[in-house]
Amino acid sequence: MRIGPQRPVNPDAIVAPQGYRVEALITGLTFPTAISFGPGGELYLAESGGYPLSGAAAVTALPRVLRVDPDSAIREIGRVDNPISGLVYRNGELFIGEEGPSPRILRVTAEGEVQIPVDGLPGGGDYGLSGLALSADGGLVFGLGSRTNSGVVGLDNVARGWVAQRPELADVPGADIELAGVNYVTGHPASGGAGRATTGAFKPFGRRSEPDETVRSAPRSSGTLYRMALDTGKLERLAWGFRNPVGVACGPDGRLFTTEGGMEERGSRPIAGAPDSLWEVQSGGYYGWPDHSAGLPITDPRFRLPGHPQPRRLLKNGPKVVGVPRATFAPRSGVGRLDFSTSEAFGFAGQAFVALSGAWSAPAYPGESGPQGFRVVRVDPRSGETTNFLANRNGAPASAGNNGGLERPFDVRFDPSGEVLYVVDLGEIHLNHEAGLEYFGGTGIVWRITRSRPMLLVTTAADETERDAADETVEDDEAEESAAEEDEPEAFTAEDAPFGETAEQPTDEDGSLADGDGTPDTADTAEEPLASREDTLDDHELPTGADTVAQAPDDAEETGALPGLGDETLATEPEAVSPTAAASEDIVPEIDEPATPVVETVEEAAPEESAAAAVEPAAEPEPQAADSTSTAMVPGDTPETATADADRDAEAEVEPLAEAAEPPARATGRGRRSEAPREPVPEPAAEVQPPTVEEPKLENWE
Repeated sequence: MRIGPQRPVNPDAIVAPQGYRVEALITGLTFPTAISFGPGGELYLAESGGYPLSGAAAVTALPRVLRVDPDSAIREIGRVDNPISGLVYRNGELFIGEEGPSPRILRVTAEGEVQIPVDGLPGGGDYGLSGLALSADGGLVFGLGSRTNSGVVGLDNVARGWVAQRPELADVPGADIELAGVNYVTGHPASGGAGRATTGAFKPFGRRSEPDETVRSAPRSSGTLYRMALDTGKLERLAWGFRNPVGVACGPDGRLFTTEGGMEERGSRPIAGAPDSLWEVQSGGYYGWPDHSAGLPITDPRFRLPGHPQPRRLLKNGPKVVGVPRATFAPRSGVGRLDFSTSEAFGFAGQAFVALSGAWSAPAYPGESGPQGFRVVRVDPRSGETTNFLANRNGAPASAGNNGGLERPFDVRFDPSGEVLYVVDLGEIHLNHEAGLEYFGGTGIVWRITRSRPMLLVTTAADETERDAADETVEDDEAEESAAEEDEPEAFTAEDAPFGETAEQPTDEDGSLADGDGTPDTADTAEEPLASREDTLDDHELPTGADTVAQAPDDAEETGALPGLGDETLATEPEAVSPTAAASEDIVPEIDEPATPVVETVEEAAPEESAAAAVEPAAEPEPQAADSTSTAMVPGDTPETATADADRDAEAEVEPLAEAAEPPARATGRGRRSEAPREPVPEPAAEVQPPTVEEPKLENWE
């Protein structure tokens, strides 16, 4: 099924474990972010229409919700004004997470009535709402990210536009905190960089903090996980201290987990090498942001960006951190959403499947690790062991080699049976060192992954008799050959390896597969043909980035050990207080840069100097017009025109892709980009299960 413009689609470019099949179910989507399932086999799909991880992002296409019926018909059932972060179906109703300056939760009834049970969340900064999930007790769980990268509003936030639009914004803690009085001095954009702005933690841009200053919490805080009671709409804070909780999901036993995006090397307080994490959530817990990364203090030398001073704590005697994550992922992996396998038929029951969408920012210094993510991994939450499940053969996004595989997998979701895994692929969003992120609409895909079932053999009594006679002959042969086999290398068989993995194969001295003669021959050295679609991940060497990670021991908090970050033993006691700790500390740049200024610690400026440094924030920039080439419908369309558009889409779906003309230029947030023609790949026909439960379907809403 194809919705909009086409990009190359080739499931054969994706490596999966043996016995699993990958299909492109729906293509041509504009930044899809979430799916959910109705009881009758229908699938609900959200197109965010813009960058899904930021509450301040511009919308390049109209966000909407689609319904895919069991007969493969696709219908738009409603639109919203801001990007859609999450989607959950429950008992004939849809719950939708809507981004924007003030994120909110929408409730759409079966009759199409739209209610707003949660509004006014502290968004509008760098990060917004997470995905949505139902908790074990039937509540709706979601997260809200922080407004800044590492606790201080800086020039990186100015560059993203929201400081000029809402200069009063800062992070809101989930509990009352005391500040250490550390401030950062940068150039001020309102004066062309000539003026100075001094900014403290949890303060708006240009406002300083003082030692021992208390910042009060609020009922609705940033960097927080929430639970909403579905019967009353009451909102409670589950845990806080997250930078960006991207996904939430409950395991088969009801325990709640969340993925968290690590801090980046940008802003007034850059943090280097911070991993992404998978946390088990404890009610009332504090998870360390902004003074800890993956459970370790930011004063750890591994978090120091080359050419910059060691990051300092922003909080004085901050809350106790809840241990370490269940697993960590390489820095800048772009951790996305997660779900748990519950089916032995699909395999890996009890393990978490996590989408890694890839880096969202460019490397900050020469020698930093290359591309990470762009794959789906599975994690054993008991041990923290992480293993690739889906990845492109080249380890990079599909657009890097025009190979038609995974681009930016963002959400993963099992269907109600647990036997089918759906992967929501955002599509092409490129990193441009000059223009920032470039969005290409109509390139999103929903992939479907199923496991092949073993063939059932029917035997007769004659077959059994013949097989018994053959078994007796084999036993005699084995007795005669047992002595000779002891002197020969052990033969490798697939049964020797655990499911989904490959055992170590014996080799001759030349490194080729063992044949017993110790010398290379034609069979050993011949080039292996290209593997089929059902090759295992272990049969192909993949780039690192989601390698096996061992879970930290129980005493990791004292020793500083962390899964995936090395085993150095580091003290975690609070850092020593200097003789001048009674006064606040200003961090001043030697060279003013928009992202990661080189800084040094200096003495506090006099009160009159600090007051003179205050400059009015920059004027609000002119908003950019949405791309006129967007494939989504524009405001003002009537239900009649929407129906006509849906009919045209349905007609386009039945056209063979092999006869398609040259793909059109893809829509971006800044115009169009021309491309050379690409050879289209036929899309597999959708296998649809018939409805099993009769329930009213959601009607369109305005």
